[in-house]
Amino acid sequence: MKRILFLVMIFAVAVSCKEKDNTDSDKSNIQASANASVDCDNHPLIIQMRDQNQDEIVAWIKLNGKQICDGENGELIECIEPLHKIDSKAKFDSLANLHPDNATGIKFYTKTWQDVENFISDIQCYDEYVGFTFENNNLGFKKVQLFTTDETCYSKPFLSSIGKKLALSHRDQFCFTRTTEDGIDKFIFEVKRYLPNNTFQSFYYDFSRNPPFTSIYKK
Repeated sequence: MKRILFLVMIFAVAVSCKEKDNTDSDKSNIQASANASVDCDNHPLIIQMRDQNQDEIVAWIKLNGKQICDGENGELIECIEPLHKIDSKAKFDSLANLHPDNATGIKFYTKTWQDVENFISDIQCYDEYVGFTFENNNLGFKKVQLFTTDETCYSKPFLSSIGKKLALSHRDQFCFTRTTEDGIDKFIFEVKRYLPNNTFQSFYYDFSRNPPFTSIYKK
């Protein structure tokens, strides 16, 4: 549990991704490189933090996040994306079906990767989180100052890690839907990465239950 908690914190402060070329070969090469390059379990920074408690880790990230986002430890962004990944459509659908609005079919509220990237562009590391507004069946983004489990909060590093790992282009989509946990509405999402033949690949993600990095570290 400690290991997961810490890695989640490290991913949340990672650098935002650069726009990638929208070809199958480029995306495959980028993914293969990302999957092979970082040993998340044995990274020196993660080992260094293993004896600290959650409050200490959160405080450290707040003060030192820039060295994760912009410094030599920026490669740790590759460790956050798998922590929130849902490994099957069936599991994703079962979470979505917990919300009464999805009782007769899952309702999605779609944003492009460009929408997401534009919104997070002026967020610095862990200084703010991405939250949601939902009025009249319209989904919007808002900035949340402090991490909370009372609503869905995503960090810029987590969203950026998806963009980097999947080599997303501006037209690729984040399809949000609602779920519920302990009586609280939450959002989960499907990422649709479009291919040159206009078909797409789907990837599924859930919400954070811990502050940034703490999930990886505390596993």
